Amino acid sequence: AASSYTVTPEARERLVQLLEAEPRDKGFGNARHSRNLFEAAIARQAGRLVAITNPTNDQLLELLPEDIGDALP
Repeated sequence: AASSYTVTPEARERLVQLLEAEPRDKGFGNARHSRNLFEAAIARQAGRLVAITNPTNDQLLELLPEDIGDALP
């Protein structure tokens, strides 16, 4: 929200699945992991949007499940 992005319910569910699947060992940093997931999602979104000639503001700020991906790049 601080970056003005919106997340579809399906993308939110995918994100929850990824966060819950992450092992919580001694070196785990939730904030670091969350930030890495967010940055990877933004990179995937950029790759997806490059194919759209004139994306709307909503499209530029919306993260879809395919943007969340399966893991970090």
